[in-house]
This record gives sequence, structure tokens and C-alpha cells, in this order.
Amino acid sequence: MVRRVRRRSDGRSDGGVGGVERAEGDLTPMIDVVFLLLVFFLTTLQFKVLEGKLPSELPRDGGRNAVSAVDPILIEPLDVFVAATEQGLRVRLGATRWVTVDTVAARVRAALQITPELRARIDTGPGVTYEQAVHVLDAVIAGGLRDIRFAPGTT
Repeated sequence: MVRRVRRRSDGRSDGGVGGVERAEGDLTPMIDVVFLLLVFFLTTLQFKVLEGKLPSELPRDGGRNAVSAVDPILIEPLDVFVAATEQGLRVRLGATRWVTVDTVAARVRAALQITPELRARIDTGPGVTYEQAVHVLDAVIAGGLRDIRFAPGTT
């Protein structure tokens, strides 16, 4: 609320008669609005969600050559190759034919019944996005595999 006060030349107020007019304002409503805006923006602020870590097999030579690291375990991993085709996302498990992502979990379960110590190595073709690769990763995990790695990229 703003009050207008007239002051006399000697500095005392004379009830609005003569002298210089000066406006005095109350800052309390403005401070209240500023604090309300501050609370509003702090409560609606969304922080960046950190992505989960995805383990991968990196080349031991620092990536200078296109050779992958040798696994000490003698069991061959199940190679999962993901490709983006005109028909959509296709997956090849080992030496089998191309399948859709929906059938990956059932095929991984069947492979785990034959070899319980099975590991998987996921490799992606050109044009496959991270979202699609993680979708296949989720399907492999749903099939029961826990030891899953990503193949090092080759150029």
C-alpha cells in the first residue's frame, strides 16, 4: 500500500497541506511475492537423472587395433547382434536366424536350460540407437541372463 505524505519545508508533516509530496511504500507484499516465486521455482525444479552404468568389454590395447579382449572363461558367450532393418528391429542370437525382440527372452531361457553358465555379448549394427540396444538388453535380462556385456565397437 502506498501512502502519500506532504511535508513542510522544516521536515515535519502537516497532514497534506503545502510542501513536497513524497510517496512511501510498504515492501512486505512485494517480499511475499518474491518468496512465493522462489518456493514455486524450487518445488518445480527437476534435477537431471543420471543414467545407469552398462558394463562393456573394452579393448586392452586402448582401441588402437580392432581386436577384442580375450575372455578367460572357456564357455563361448551367446552373441546377440542387434540390427535396425526396414522391417524394424531384428536380433540374431548366436548362429540362429533373425528374430524379433519379443521372442528374445524365451530363446534366452531355452539356451540357459542347456548351458546354465551362459554369458551374453551384445553387439549392434549401424543405425541402432541406445534406446533400442537397452530394449534388447532388457529382453535378455528378462530371459534370465545376468552376465551380459557389450562388444567393443569396430570401425
